[in-house]
Amino acid sequence: MRDFRGLLRLLEQQPAWRDALRAALLGEEFTELPKLVQELVRAQRATSRQIRALTEAQVRTEERVGRLEAVVERLAEAQARTEERVGRLEVVVERLAEAQARTEERVGRLEAAVERLAEAQARTEERVGRLEVVVERLAEAQARTQEELRALVREVTGLKDDVARLKGTDLQRTYRERAAQYFQAVLRRIRVLDHQQLADLLDDAVDAGRVTLQEKEQVLQCDVAVVGRRDGEQVYLLAEVSSVVDRQDVQRARDRASILERATGLPVLSAAAGNHATAGAREEAKASGVWLILDGRAEAP
Repeated sequence: MRDFRGLLRLLEQQPAWRDALRAALLGEEFTELPKLVQELVRAQRATSRQIRALTEAQVRTEERVGRLEAVVERLAEAQARTEERVGRLEVVVERLAEAQARTEERVGRLEAAVERLAEAQARTEERVGRLEVVVERLAEAQARTQEELRALVREVTGLKDDVARLKGTDLQRTYRERAAQYFQAVLRRIRVLDHQQLADLLDDAVDAGRVTLQEKEQVLQCDVAVVGRRDGEQVYLLAEVSSVVDRQDVQRARDRASILERATGLPVLSAAAGNHATAGAREEAKASGVWLILDGRAEAP
């Protein structure tokens, strides 16, 4: 080793000598310095990590605090709205309390009125009970009256039927007695056929086979039978007499005249006579060729 550079080269080649020389020159404290520095670096790194962790925690804390502040702000607004609503509710409750007081007062009056109504109802029921007894008695009396009235109606109906038969019989007699007057517009030289004469004509027809016994009986039930002349020849006429001439009267007169025409072999006219005629009777008379003799006036078919 000739110079200092040679020493450096030798120390580079002998690391143990280099460490020994450093210890000799700097002392034992300096030899511990690298360890201390490494420990310090490690501590610094740990501190940096802790600081970063604290920083991140602080950031998260600030974010949470921000969110909490927003929540608190919203809660404060909601609280304000709640207080406002509570205020309105207090007003409503106060009004409800006043209304409840008025309702209770009205209910009290209604209870008194209901009590009075109950008393009136009791009195009414008592009166109704008495009325029911009276009504029951009236119903019994009404039933007796109705039965008596029905009996009276039956009697009156019978009387009406009797009167109607009498009126019909009287009207038939009138037309037979005054046949020349009532039927003069239809025939001339009128002679009334009595029941026996008509029966003789029909018996001859039955014997000859021109009519049956049933048809004979049907013709004998006619109200008026006359014989006369019309247009120079002998003609018979059968009439049904009724106070009010209806369609059935016209049909009977037509049917019986047809039978008598077969029995005699001579023309037989038919007529329905009375005081009035129904619209149906007028229609049937025109359609069937039946004379109407109403209140003494003749209407040609």
